[in-house]
Amino acid sequence: FCFFFFFQAEDGIRDVERSRGLGDVYKRQGYNATVFAYGQTGAGKTYTIQGPTIEQVPDDRERHKLRGIMPRTFEYIIRSLKARTKGDSSMEYILKCSYIEIYQEQLIDLLNTQAEGLRLREDIRGVHIENLSEETVESEEDLAEVLRRGSLNRHMAATSMNAESSRSHSVFVISLEAKSKRDGLVNFFYSKFIVIDLAGSERQKATEAVGERIKEAGKINKSLSVLGNVINSLVDIAVSYTHLTLPTICSV
Repeated sequence: FCFFFFFQAEDGIRDVERSRGLGDVYKRQGYNATVFAYGQTGAGKTYTIQGPTIEQVPDDRERHKLRGIMPRTFEYIIRSLKARTKGDSSMEYILKCSYIEIYQEQLIDLLNTQAEGLRLREDIRGVHIENLSEETVESEEDLAEVLRRGSLNRHMAATSMNAESSRSHSVFVISLEAKSKRDGLVNFFYSKFIVIDLAGSERQKATEAVGERIKEAGKINKSLSVLGNVINSLVDIAVSYTHLTLPTICSV
C-alpha cells in the first residue's frame, strides 16, 4: 500500500476528503475500493466516518458542514453518475447498498436484524454474504436514510474512555451495476465502494470494562489482530511475488 498523508489534530473532514488518497479511491469507477477507520477506542473513528449526530450538533447547517466520509461519498457517487448519464444517454445503472455488523464474530444484517443464516461464501461471484439484504437507492437522501436506520441497530455502550463506544465493526457496501453502448458494443461494469467503521482496540485497565464489555473487547482485539496479520501477508505477497495463505479463517 502507499502512504499518502499525515493529518494534524486540527485538520477537518474536508481536509481528509481533499487528500490525494481518498480522491484516488473516489475516481476508481469500475473497480472495488475500501476505506476503513482504524484506531483505539475513543479516537473519533465513527465521527470521522459518519459525522456528528443531531444530538451532538443540533444545527442543520453546522452539522452539514461537519458531515463525515460516508455522506460525502454518497454525494460524490450520485453527482458522478448523474454527470455520466447526462454525457452518455445510453448509460443505465442500478445502485444498491447493504449494511453489516460484525458483533462478537457474528454477522448481523443491520437493515434486517431478524435475518438468519448469514454466512460468508465464495463462488463465481467472489466473496459475499449469503442471505444479506440489499436496498435499491436512487439519491444521496436514500443512502443517508439507509445509513441512519442501520446505525440505530448497532451495538453501542459506554466505557471509561468513550461514552458512545462502538462494540462492533460495521461494513457499509455500495454496489454499482452499469451498462452503456459504444460503437455498437454494450459495455458492462460492476463496482463496489466499501466503508468500514472498525471498533477500537481496547485495554481493560483503561476502559475499566467488566462483564459483557470485557467479552466484547476480547473479540474486538482478536479480530483487529487478525486484520493486522492479513495486511502484513498482503504486503509480503506484493513484495515477494509468492503465494501465501491469508489468515482470514481465524476471524470473520
